[in-house]
Amino acid sequence: MQKQAGFSIIELMIVIAIASVLAALSLPALKDWNRNAHRTAAVTTFLSSLHLARSEAVKRNTRVAICPSDDAAAVDAKCSGEKDFAGGWIVFVDVDNDLDHGADADEEVMSAVTAINTAFTVISSNGETGLYFRPNGRMVTSAAKDTTDFNVCDDRGADQGRVISITNSGRPQSGVNAADGTAPQC
Repeated sequence: MQKQAGFSIIELMIVIAIASVLAALSLPALKDWNRNAHRTAAVTTFLSSLHLARSEAVKRNTRVAICPSDDAAAVDAKCSGEKDFAGGWIVFVDVDNDLDHGADADEEVMSAVTAINTAFTVISSNGETGLYFRPNGRMVTSAAKDTTDFNVCDDRGADQGRVISITNSGRPQSGVNAADGTAPQC
């Protein structure tokens, strides 16, 4: 009779135990990696909308606004008047300069972004409920500030948050800290 080659039940149990320990050790790292990827997506999506608004304002030689909207996907999307952009936002040509009311019937909505991720907030540190770009590319906020910061945060707090800073020159940039060096306000 020939001897069968293979694994014994004890060897198989040891391999399964080692694989289980390795999986348990890597799970928290994968969870953080996934959350960081979602945070990066939220920052990139918001930045791209800001860049779109600024470039279209210069190209069209008119004001282009961005504001939070709870019904961004609706045909008649309006600004919500809130300071949290995580529920969605619209980018529109603000012909009549009434940023707080949102896009009117005669104003073109160039981009509508629905909720980015329910785990994140995108909140202005100055309480802006919207902003617009002038035809020269400069930014004006609803709170009439020279600089505004948008804090992208989740339940991990400020040390894992990111800040999108926009000076009145209109150029948005993102980083770990605001333009003045302060940490995100999460």
